[in-house]
Amino acid sequence: MDLFHVYFDTNYLHDTPFGHPNFVRMLRRAQQGVARLYLPQIALEERRTQLLDDFDRHIGAAVTQLNELSKGQLGMLLAGLPKVELIVPTREDADRQSAIALAKYLAEHKIEVLAHTGEHAEKAWQRYFGTKPPFNPREKRENRRKDLPDAWILEAVLTNTDRPGRHCVVTKDKRLAATLTDSGVEVWDDLEKLDVEIDVRTAVVPIRAAVPAVQPAVPLDQLRSKEFVNLDRILLGVIETWKTPGKEVLLSRLETLGIRRAVVEVEATALEVSGALTDTGSHWVPTNRETAKLASLDPIVQEFLLKALDHGF
Repeated sequence: MDLFHVYFDTNYLHDTPFGHPNFVRMLRRAQQGVARLYLPQIALEERRTQLLDDFDRHIGAAVTQLNELSKGQLGMLLAGLPKVELIVPTREDADRQSAIALAKYLAEHKIEVLAHTGEHAEKAWQRYFGTKPPFNPREKRENRRKDLPDAWILEAVLTNTDRPGRHCVVTKDKRLAATLTDSGVEVWDDLEKLDVEIDVRTAVVPIRAAVPAVQPAVPLDQLRSKEFVNLDRILLGVIETWKTPGKEVLLSRLETLGIRRAVVEVEATALEVSGALTDTGSHWVPTNRETAKLASLDPIVQEFLLKALDHGF
């Protein structure tokens, strides 16, 4: 199963901000371990400073509206009252706080910032002076400068493509998209479509044997499949030993070790009903850590964990 490396261009962040549902879906993919998210530093700074420009515009509009209180008949009616003043952060304070807030957000959601390096700068300038893509040779040099950030973003992505997996850039810039495609990088202009592709390519579909047209009756003492034998302690024990992995990671590992996904989900639901597990949506968390530790030390679980080690888990 290929890992998806997903990069965001500045223009896409403008239309799909960090809190947008499509962006949140991609955060979940990263949490599941099937995708890694990246932001070239220059794209991050472009978007951050765009937001600060919005801050300046909103403050300017508020000051203008407030000044109207001292004009015309309204000013006459309010004469003699204390002057209404607007207390707002300075641009410097806003700049400093925005950098802190974004760094915290990116760290919490494990979004890697691709720092621009001297190598990126040198290659970007070589493209600029040589009028190579994404620069348009038909444009005047001073007009081509607007594409310098795209050149930096391009170099940041290309430097990272030696990592195994599929490398996908989300952008709506057609010129940058064409250059990336020519360089062997996937380009997506719709994050929702990319999410569907990741879902399809990372889904694990078990192969099931054909069901006979007529089956003999199953003895009543065998209604509960042997697959469930000791699964409660195994599930609780591996969750504790593997330090509470995300559901998708847990299900994938157990399926690799021969336990069907549907069986694990049923057992997890049973443990949740009995109060042994808590379902957070993305993880199954042991309700009682001491019980989970006890399960992890059980001989049956230890034997299973040795099998897991052979598979690199």
